[in-house]
Amino acid sequence: MQDEPQKEPAPKVSIVMAVHGGGKWLEQAIDSVEDQSMHDWELVCVLDDVTAEVDRILTQRMADSRIRFIRLGKTGGATVARNMGLVGARGAMIAILDSDDQWTPDHLELAVNYLEENHDVLLVGSRYQRVDSDGLNLGVAVRVPRRLVAVKMLVRNAFCHSAVVYRRAVAESVGGYPDGVSIGEDYCLWLKLAGMGKVHNLEEVSVKYRRHENQISREVLDQTSSSQILDNKLELARKLRIPSRLVKILHSFWLKRQNLEVG
Repeated sequence: MQDEPQKEPAPKVSIVMAVHGGGKWLEQAIDSVEDQSMHDWELVCVLDDVTAEVDRILTQRMADSRIRFIRLGKTGGATVARNMGLVGARGAMIAILDSDDQWTPDHLELAVNYLEENHDVLLVGSRYQRVDSDGLNLGVAVRVPRRLVAVKMLVRNAFCHSAVVYRRAVAESVGGYPDGVSIGEDYCLWLKLAGMGKVHNLEEVSVKYRRHENQISREVLDQTSSSQILDNKLELARKLRIPSRLVKILHSFWLKRQNLEVG
């Protein structure tokens, strides 16, 4: 009887990167993954209506067997792409890196070690440095909440998307990123995870978050997205025994602070 082929062991962490359109900073983002001090990872790039340049870059990068891509059949948007990456991931932990951002070399090692040492923590993030299109720092690094993070999530999103590493099984159990949310789909997922266990931010600055002219406009928030975010806040508030009236007031302040109009 012929032996069955051995399955390749799953990596410790799967990195999900949604790629849309061109790849101006894609190579820098992938460089920062390959430069990680921790090597037990896979990079799952989900391609959503990308250019020929992105195809060229990824074809060259696939010489590294840890890098693979999933191509969407049609333009689906960020939420569809991220959920597709979540479905295709094999690691017990999910790390997120947007294709225009970068990590410091110790980012994965710091986050994964923390999750391995703290089994009751479901998601961990870090401080981050805003940079411009040329990679130059835009002021001091952004501080993120480290104490009572779940409570502070009722006021604002306490995590930089490219900084988070979370447990895949728990994210899948709540359905991943919510469908129909055009802005704040990451915020919705973090609120759900905060209601199921501890969430935390590390003190280290391990992400370069790029601000540039091609980012999606945040001036208008559709009613569906606003309602979903508020519903998730109210669900978390019930678990924390915080009055819903207070949460609704805080949500209104959040919309104004973010200069968001509900269309």
